[in-house]
Amino acid sequence: MVRAGFARFSFSALLVAVIFVVCLVCFLLQDAFVYTQPHHRILRLSNGLSSDGNDVAIPVEKVEETTKISVVSSNSLFKDNGMRSKSADLFQKERILCWIMTSPDNHKKRAMAVKNTWGKRCNVLLFMSSEEDPSLPTIKLPIIEGRDQLWGKTREAFRHIWNHYRDQADWFFKADDDTYAILENMRYFLSAYNTSKPLWFGHKFKTIVKQGYFSGGAGYVLSKEATRRFVEEGYFNVLLCRHDHEGAEDAEMGKCMSRLNVSAMDTRDAKGRGRFFPFFPEQHIFPGKVTKDYWYWQSIYYPAKEVILFLKRSL
Repeated sequence: MVRAGFARFSFSALLVAVIFVVCLVCFLLQDAFVYTQPHHRILRLSNGLSSDGNDVAIPVEKVEETTKISVVSSNSLFKDNGMRSKSADLFQKERILCWIMTSPDNHKKRAMAVKNTWGKRCNVLLFMSSEEDPSLPTIKLPIIEGRDQLWGKTREAFRHIWNHYRDQADWFFKADDDTYAILENMRYFLSAYNTSKPLWFGHKFKTIVKQGYFSGGAGYVLSKEATRRFVEEGYFNVLLCRHDHEGAEDAEMGKCMSRLNVSAMDTRDAKGRGRFFPFFPEQHIFPGKVTKDYWYWQSIYYPAKEVILFLKRSL
């Protein structure tokens, strides 16, 4: 009787352990819950020059290791023995300048976390703020902080970058300080495109602009030609791009890019899955985190599909 009770207990413990392991694996696999959308926070998984012009970029001269984070794109090439060599090769061929939109309150935590993690894999890493901070370091822009000033910060950041770093990068990636990006995947994705063409990439919404515009929270990438047009043709032309510092950053950028004839590209993979994500990881992984009455569902450019993995319980 004791032995039978022990057997039942062992079976129950084993069943609980198996269910726990399966749940853990499902949590780690991002395909457990997929929004098929064209734009991604790239993985969010929120005027003028500096006075002396002596801001310091953070160049990364060599990729010693590639990230061990799972690839989100089904097109990934980072497999087996060729992973490091291919990644290092793309590091030189597809140079990405990352500029991080931050603020003084976030310098020590969010911005520093970017610098210590994925920011190391950018060819050039810049932090744009309203105050100087040598620990990052930051580039002080002539703007004031505030959500309604993000468009102004974006305008001034791209202008500064084009005037000082245009020859050091092929692609220009804007991200918030709470974003996480897998640069190896981004380089592989961008390698299929010509940076001399007017292109930009991100998580696409269908409102406001006919061709769509990209979420500021998800981050977006501009080609060299798109960046040139923005600064040399749009910055000073009020008929093309808003001239003051107020306005919604992503919407104003969308209108500006459209008037400059910069194409808003489809960034989904071959299976229709997104590469840029505007929310935090759990909001994309778990059903119901973004409720159906939320504005997002009516604004996304491409139809989104929830794929939920159900666990079958054996009795």
